[in-house]
Amino acid sequence: MIKLLSKLFKILLICVVLLAISLFLYQKGWLKNHPLQAQLAQFQEGKIKSPADFINSFKKEDELNLELDQLSSNAGEQIKITTQKAIEAGKVAQEFISGSIKTDESSDKNLGEKAFEYGQYVYCRAVIDDWEQKLEENNSSTEAQEAETQDTDAQAIDKN
Repeated sequence: MIKLLSKLFKILLICVVLLAISLFLYQKGWLKNHPLQAQLAQFQEGKIKSPADFINSFKKEDELNLELDQLSSNAGEQIKITTQKAIEAGKVAQEFISGSIKTDESSDKNLGEKAFEYGQYVYCRAVIDDWEQKLEENNSSTEAQEAETQDTDAQAIDKN
């Protein structure tokens, strides 16, 4: 039983130390968001005066409803502004792309046809390279056979 209480006390002590460190870092500005940021603000405003107020501070229904009402009242304006900015960004991007990418307008073929022709060229080049390699192998093997026949002919002439 004493071991259980000592472990529970250690866990509680670790939690308190971590909470104290996080509060210190938050107050110094080194920690941008604190997990209990809303509760800290309510405590500083004087809304939290007892442990029951602290527990009730986690219920944000009133604040959430207020935020939703504010969001829904100006949502139409925000959507309009966002769409205008998206249209402007699209125009800028289109101008940038049209200015930076130069195409070969001298030929009548489109990009797809050019890509297809290049694919045909690469394939034909691979076939020709393969054929030339086989031709060289055949030539080297026929030269070796001719050399063997000449050696056997020379040996036959030497024996006679």
